[in-house]
Amino acid sequence: DLYEFRGAFNGNSKKINELTINSTSSYVGLFGKVGRGSVIKDLTIENCNVTSTGAVVGALVGRVRLDAPNQSITIDNCHSSGSVNGLSAVGCLIGMLTQHEPATGGDLYSVIVSNSSSSATVGLSSTYSGVAGGLIGEVSGGLSMMEMIPTLPQIKYCYATGNLSGTGEIFLGGLIGQVNWAIISNCYAMGNLANNFVVGGFVGSISNSTVSNCYSTGHITGSSNWIHGFIGSGYGDFSNCYWDVETSGKASDERAAPKT
Repeated sequence: DLYEFRGAFNGNSKKINELTINSTSSYVGLFGKVGRGSVIKDLTIENCNVTSTGAVVGALVGRVRLDAPNQSITIDNCHSSGSVNGLSAVGCLIGMLTQHEPATGGDLYSVIVSNSSSSATVGLSSTYSGVAGGLIGEVSGGLSMMEMIPTLPQIKYCYATGNLSGTGEIFLGGLIGQVNWAIISNCYAMGNLANNFVVGGFVGSISNSTVSNCYSTGHITGSSNWIHGFIGSGYGDFSNCYWDVETSGKASDERAAPKT
């Protein structure tokens, strides 16, 4: 992609205050698109107001994409607060994260988001199927058709505390809105969520993924067959995960343990 950022950005633990973006485009953020070989670290975006009538919107990055072998992308110790609004694939830190063939995968050659957080709020209005998450809107890895080996992005030691709401048919998750082929570990979500489609205190919709040592506590407002305390809908490999029954207001979810 001609307009992807492919480089290293060290925020040196500095803060960007009151970042304001008002756009009609897609791929919107401090970095619109981030590609292979990139490292972004040690940066805080405070009191942002990022708004677009387009899709793929995040305070830090609109879209992260790894699509080359023996390459990686690292986002570490990055944080945001304020508000982020868009049409779909909206995340308080990152709008969309993808890693697909011919990306190599594994611990050396993957997208890794670590030690990062957001307390920003999300507002999303979609007349079709939208996606929004407290940290990342949408995460997707892939499966090598040649070798049938998954190439999995990794989200670890991250959290989100911002509130999320939206109208229309939205996949809404306290940490991530929608996940397919990924590894998530040692993360939590505490934001309140409101929608009547697919809502999970931690992840809205998930498939082909591994989740370990994670929890959610946010209150959930909405009524449908795909609204639960931890995961709204889907399947995966879950270990040592739980949600707070009392604070969430939701009593059922077979993918995690209920706690009070």
